[in-house]
Amino acid sequence: MRIAWRASKIETGGVVKRIALIGVMTAVAACASTPPPMSRSDWEDIHVRQYEGVTAREVQDAAEKVLRLADHDFSFQYPDGRLIASRNWTVFAVIAITGGKDHWTVETSESNGVTRVTTTITRESSTTTAAPVVGGSGVAPVVGSTPGALITQGAPYQLFWERLEYTIGKRDVWTTCDQFKGRIKDSTRARDRGQIDALCGITADDVYPQ
Repeated sequence: MRIAWRASKIETGGVVKRIALIGVMTAVAACASTPPPMSRSDWEDIHVRQYEGVTAREVQDAAEKVLRLADHDFSFQYPDGRLIASRNWTVFAVIAITGGKDHWTVETSESNGVTRVTTTITRESSTTTAAPVVGGSGVAPVVGSTPGALITQGAPYQLFWERLEYTIGKRDVWTTCDQFKGRIKDSTRARDRGQIDALCGITADDVYPQ
């Protein structure tokens, strides 16, 4: 489990506390928000790729390497034709704790020398905040949770595909988080920027391949 961030300054009359809480709650709300409508072609553009001359096993091995480099906290399962990876994460703020789990599923099918790859990311999260006790002193924990929901923003998938293609020899350059963030920061579509923390958040390792 990764400890991501802690606000350290509390001497500003509660301002930092409020900012920390707003930041955490905004992140959770973003995870829980309903994604915009998407056509089949848009969905496949985000989630699906096809690679010629690479076996399904080679793709799965490459996908595992990409995720291990992103964060050593990933755990893996290997059902037939799929790679399933899970990662716990925790974010500490002054008066709130947000925790969750990301689940990656990489499915492969091979036909006539072409491997079709479908990748999905599902995120579940919960937040515990401190609330004043009515009619008394002190605070009581308030817990809110978001069940597992599919991440549909394209940014984490695009970075995953680029790194996968580097690992299987289809791309010459490994894309770093800083490079990718710089490239997408001016995009006018939220779908192109959102939820990049699935690979590049402050809970990730983001190790460069050797």
